[in-house]
Amino acid sequence: REEELGEAAVCQVVLNEGLEQIDSRAFRSTTALEEVVIPSTVKEIATSTFYDSGVVNVTLPEGLTTIFSYAFENGQFEEIEIPDSVYYLGNSVFSGCKKLNNIENLLSYIIRIFFIIASRISNLFN
Repeated sequence: REEELGEAAVCQVVLNEGLEQIDSRAFRSTTALEEVVIPSTVKEIATSTFYDSGVVNVTLPEGLTTIFSYAFENGQFEEIEIPDSVYYLGNSVFSGCKKLNNIENLLSYIIRIFFIIASRISNLFN
C-alpha cells in the first residue's frame, strides 16, 4: 500500500512493477510531487488518488481498466490520455482540473461505452 506523502519534497515517484491498484488518497494534497510513473501492471486507480496533488505528468498505462470517482480532482496537469483498456470512469474524475485542456481518447471511451450499453439493451429485447 502506498503511504500518503503530504507536503513531502518529493518530485517524482516510481511505483513498483507488480502493483495492481493505487490506493485511495495515496497522493492526495502532495503539492510538491510533479510526476508519478505508473507501472503496466496497475489495473485500478482508486477514489481521490491524486486529489489536489501537484502532479503535472502522469502516463496511464495500457491495461488500466478502472478509474474511480474524483481520482484526479483538482489536478494540475494540462493533458492526459485515457488508455483504450479503460472501461470505467467514475464520477467527477477530472472535476476542478482548471489547467486540463486535452483528454486524449475520451471520445473513443465514450463510443466504447455507448456500444457496450447498446448491446446490453439489445440483448434484453432478444
